Amino acid sequence: MRKVLKYGLLLVPAVLALYVLAPIGDRCSGLAHALGALVLAAGYALIFLVITVLDVSRLLAGRKGYDLIPLIITCVFIGAFWSLPAWGDEKPWTRQVFSGQADVGDARSASLRLYANGTFSAQTAYADWSCTYTGRYEWENGTLTLLREDLPSLTDSAFTNMYRFAQSDSTWLPFAPGFASIRSDREPNGATGVRR
Repeated sequence: MRKVLKYGLLLVPAVLALYVLAPIGDRCSGLAHALGALVLAAGYALIFLVITVLDVSRLLAGRKGYDLIPLIITCVFIGAFWSLPAWGDEKPWTRQVFSGQADVGDARSASLRLYANGTFSAQTAYADWSCTYTGRYEWENGTLTLLREDLPSLTDSAFTNMYRFAQSDSTWLPFAPGFASIRSDREPNGATGVRR
């Protein structure tokens, strides 16, 4: 029971800190989230230090051997904690096949990314706050359908659900009026990666 408590005390702040930073699902984040992750990491470091001091004191007293599992958990946590911010909004488990920027015309930016596994991420960002919404898409005959009905309301009308691709200027034009077009960072790879 003592080991379960010890490992649990290490895993709870580690998992919470990684959850705050992980690029999975819908999420909004800003400076408060980054500071929260750092506070959780500091709490983890304090718990690890106390556990290590107790383990070393038991080892020196000859009562018990040193427990390596907290050290292994810490190495995994540190590796994941430092690699997640480097990913940004990328998804390392799939390949990006399209990215573009919406011309929203206000103090925010809006970007759309399509991935080879048939998912998308739509992001709206201000100077210190950003929200990312994910879902599935279909790409067929030059028409992109974002399969998420609430996307226009979630993104404050930065994105709609259907676009057609204008190859002349590599711009995605919305079917619905009142929405911004999307400038392509590169042409979509429909033939080799986008699900139809």
